[in-house]
This record gives sequence, structure tokens and C-alpha cells, in this order.
Amino acid sequence: MLARTSPSFYDVLIAFFGGLAGIIGQTKIDKTNTVIPGVAIATALMPPLCTCGYSIANGRLDMLLERVISLS
Repeated sequence: MLARTSPSFYDVLIAFFGGLAGIIGQTKIDKTNTVIPGVAIATALMPPLCTCGYSIANGRLDMLLERVISLS
């Protein structure tokens, strides 16, 4: 969980390829494809949200405050 507070090179690669998938999805002629940008957004938002949820469920306010401070 604490690894999410300091991104690594792999996090950068995931973000890059998620963005690339979103670009490819938007360049298609059929503009109704919203799955790929949704996956890219989920890749960026789910890990911090899961960390916050885990922190609240286990009463780890120190971990929650660290996450909230790093988001602002």
C-alpha cells in the first residue's frame, strides 16, 4: 500500500500505455467507444481509492492521511 505513495518506472509505463490506449480509442471512426478511456481512468484512480478504503477499514488513519496529503 505504501508503494503507491512513491511511483516507480513501472507506474510511468502503465500510465503511458493507458494513455496510448485512450488515444487509439479516440482516433477510431466509431466515437461510441468509451471502454478504453474508462480503463485508463480506472488504472489511475483505483489504486489510490483502494488504499484509502483499506486504510479506513483497518483504522489506519496514518496511512489515510499520508494518502490524502500526497493527493493535494
